[in-house]
Amino acid sequence: MKESRVRWHSWRMATTWATALVAAMLAPSIAGAAPCAPAAVVSGDRELAEPIAQLLARDGVFADDTPACPAMRVAIARRDGALVVTTADRERVVSEPTAAAAVIESWTVSDFDSPLLALHPVFATAAAAPLPKPPRIETFGDLETTIADDRTGWLGFAAGVCVQLGTLCPSARVRFAAVLAGPEAWDHVERHSFDVVLGGDIPWSLGRTLIAFGFGAGVGATHTGVEAPTGMRGAETFGLRADAHVAWVVPLAHGVALDLCASVDAAQVTDVEIAGSSPRLADEPRMLARFGAGMRWSGR
Repeated sequence: MKESRVRWHSWRMATTWATALVAAMLAPSIAGAAPCAPAAVVSGDRELAEPIAQLLARDGVFADDTPACPAMRVAIARRDGALVVTTADRERVVSEPTAAAAVIESWTVSDFDSPLLALHPVFATAAAAPLPKPPRIETFGDLETTIADDRTGWLGFAAGVCVQLGTLCPSARVRFAAVLAGPEAWDHVERHSFDVVLGGDIPWSLGRTLIAFGFGAGVGATHTGVEAPTGMRGAETFGLRADAHVAWVVPLAHGVALDLCASVDAAQVTDVEIAGSSPRLADEPRMLARFGAGMRWSGR
């Protein structure tokens, strides 16, 4: 009976948070999904077209061209020391590839029927000064399953944010997890943890998807409780955390993507509070392998 109550407590805590996260993740993608993601095929000067296409792919504008979702076709050329960006019905002169990518991306996602966004002629003899491009912000949420070196299995979730600054995307993430299964000793033990990790990701284009490699370091707290005849005994620990992770981001619609991730975490443990006669109820894991799936949203 005690075993059932301990397991039910861990399961209820993990599944309550997991259900709330799934509902929060699915609502925006269902409500705001667009029929076609922004797409552009860049041609012209090869030395310019290739890096501009890579910049667009990093921001979620891929060279996907299908009958159902045709891509915008853009030509890049040099003229009088500037870059000329041309489509079938518009032209813009800019000073460098980053500005060209920003212009093309705005053409693929903006409503040009709006009077405030109406096109104006640009003289080819003068290079237009590009407006500062705001950083791209990504938020993500993942359900995670974890295998630890103490032979325990965990269920939890992670949520975070990443701000694209050049090739590096500084990130912050929080993680909650609870033990659901383990050796026989865990029949009467309940454990959950909460971590905060800061770090950075480096994304790379892979076709129309992205692969992001990253690292992080931070702190975490773990609570362990044991149901005993004299009552519940518990202990709190606190320590440093470090992780290395990789994510595969698959676009679903404009600004919405599937997020698949894996990480290896290292944990340092320090006792900070103990209730009961035992100084350590159960050894805590030092290495954890996590696998997650969820959603990612991006925008400016």
